[in-house]
Amino acid sequence: MSATPTPGPLSSRWVSISGTARVVDDIELKKRLWDTVTDAFAEQGPEDPVNVVVEVDPDAASMWDSPGAVGTLLALVKSKVTGETGRPGEQRDLTV
Repeated sequence: MSATPTPGPLSSRWVSISGTARVVDDIELKKRLWDTVTDAFAEQGPEDPVNVVVEVDPDAASMWDSPGAVGTLLALVKSKVTGETGRPGEQRDLTV
């Protein structure tokens, strides 16, 4: 499994994980993980077999931390005005 998320215009932190994924349909695990955010996006609760847990054994992970859309735009303008290379954010590889 490999996914490259695309953050929205106001997002500033996100992570990308590559690894081996499997679907887990364990009702007790789903009940432990279920919260109000999950409830807002998944219908019928943890008992519904449509709702599953995706478990990932990671091989690699990276994290990005950027100032968001406005901060990135300001860094671009500053770079053009000063001639210096902009630093729109930070990328780090994570230990998995």
